Amino acid sequence: TLKAILYYSLKLLFIYNLMELKVKIGVFGDSKVGKTSIIQRYITNQFEENYHNTGDYTSEFKYSDQTYKVEYSEINTDNLEHIDKPEQYDFCIFIYDYSNKKSLDNCLKLKNDVEKGTLFFILVNKLDLIKKEERDAKCDEIFSLAPKDLAQHFAPISAKSGEFVKEIFEEVIRKAIFRAFIKKTMNV
Repeated sequence: TLKAILYYSLKLLFIYNLMELKVKIGVFGDSKVGKTSIIQRYITNQFEENYHNTGDYTSEFKYSDQTYKVEYSEINTDNLEHIDKPEQYDFCIFIYDYSNKKSLDNCLKLKNDVEKGTLFFILVNKLDLIKKEERDAKCDEIFSLAPKDLAQHFAPISAKSGEFVKEIFEEVIRKAIFRAFIKKTMNV
C-alpha cells in the first residue's frame, strides 16, 4: 500500500542520514587555554606538556550501534574580529583558563555574539591547578562568574589529569549528533 511504501521510504531515509552523518564541533578559546590538550586528551586519553599545533582533528564515536565521524576544529579567540562563525558547528565548546580572567571575558563575549539556538558548553580548564581540598570553594567561585542564565552550561575540567574530559565530550558529541541529524534531515 501507499502508506507502507511511504513508511519504509522514510525509514530508509532516516537510516541513510544516520549512516552519512558527520558531526562538526568548534572548540573556541584564547591561546594557551588548552584547546589542543583537551581534544587530544579526549581522543587519545593522553596529555603532553608541550602542544604547539592548533588545527583540526577527527575521531569516531560509537552511539546507538552507529559509528559517527566527529570533526573538531580549533578556533583561536585572541582576536575576536577574525574568527569562524560558531553557528556553522553542530556544537560549540568555549574554553577558558581558570588562571586567566581575560580568557573568560573573551569566551563570554563570543558566547553573547552567538545566535540563539546554538548548542554550547563553556569549559573551565586547568582544574588540576586547584588543590583538591579547595576545589568546592573554587568551583563555586567559577560558577559565580557565569551569568545566571549560563550556569548550567559551565563545567570545570582538566586536560592534564583528564578529570571530566571524557564525560563532557561524550555528552557534547551525543547532543551534536542529534543536532547534525536534525540539520541534515531538514536539508533533505
